[in-house]
Amino acid sequence: MGNMNVCCNAREDLPHEHPQNKLKHKQDTEESEYEPNTEAYRKTIQSVIIQKPSLTFGEQMIQDIIDLTDENKVPLNSENGWNCLIDQASVKLYAFEWKKAEKSMQNQGCILVRVIVLRAQFQLNCTIQQYLNVSIDDMKLIDKKIEEFNIVEENTEHNESIRYLAHKGIGVLKSRDFLYLKSQQKISEQLYIEAAKSIEDQTGYIEKKRTRGSINLAGQIVEQINLSTILIKQFLDVDLKTNVQLANLKNPILKEFVKYHESLQNHVNFQQQ
Repeated sequence: MGNMNVCCNAREDLPHEHPQNKLKHKQDTEESEYEPNTEAYRKTIQSVIIQKPSLTFGEQMIQDIIDLTDENKVPLNSENGWNCLIDQASVKLYAFEWKKAEKSMQNQGCILVRVIVLRAQFQLNCTIQQYLNVSIDDMKLIDKKIEEFNIVEENTEHNESIRYLAHKGIGVLKSRDFLYLKSQQKISEQLYIEAAKSIEDQTGYIEKKRTRGSINLAGQIVEQINLSTILIKQFLDVDLKTNVQLANLKNPILKEFVKYHESLQNHVNFQQQ
């Protein structure tokens, strides 16, 4: 569906290669085809996503996030390739990586890049409305890694917007930026859902000396579980355009996630005073 299929089936969509790259392409394709976590991705992520013609693009993204944060459909266990980074009563974080073949801009051949998938779940002591009141300017204060964050275009009638986000490097990774569509729905006072995906046409917003990443799919479900506590389930499938292994990014990701969670809770606490 949309960008997701393009990213997941990249090998099938690559242009013809020069002869000197054919052998490397064949080797990379074979390695990717039998990569265990890549197969887990196909089984646990792709198989869950069912395209429904009756839904708009934004509605389809929302439905995908609902399905992908359902542990009955996507169990968070090692058999499905997940690595547990945090497993506490109020905070959980899981990750796995998969490989995909992608066109090389340097030699017009094929290279393998690693795509990281994250699933987070945590609680905040606030109401859904207080959480939704966190603005873009607030996010820049909460997450010190944000370099730029703004709305490029907005459709308030359909609760959709195109956004640009630039993020400082994490660990060995340098700065990345993203141009994506965000769709959001406030189902009730007790339930809010949002989803995001990189837009296919990236020509309208020039890369600013950063590596342009691709959000295959991201989103969150926010549920009011009692009068003063919300439960947030997040899903992030992002191509950072890198071959750095998850093992080398695990500690920086863990550190930034814990810092983000604490800063977010401190912010909502301050707003309630």
